[in-house]
Amino acid sequence: MYDRQTGSYWSQVTGKSISGALKGTQLEGIPVHQLRWSEWKKMYPDSKVLRKDGLNERGSVYESYFASRERLGIVGTPNLDKRLDG
Repeated sequence: MYDRQTGSYWSQVTGKSISGALKGTQLEGIPVHQLRWSEWKKMYPDSKVLRKDGLNERGSVYESYFASRERLGIVGTPNLDKRLDG
């Protein structure tokens, strides 16, 4: 994860900033629930869903990531496990 405001990069695994102005800062955890879309819609009927494409006028900010066959892993190494290749 990248914070444009501070130029900090964050580990998705630990929630800790690994570089930038906030290096060493720990994110506050937020509890989440995993449930079926039908259950969610019953609880929050006015919910909206973002699409991968069309997030803004330039397209998805993650286009190059989704297009890459060499996605980088957590520590910056290529993904060598081909079981998840799309």
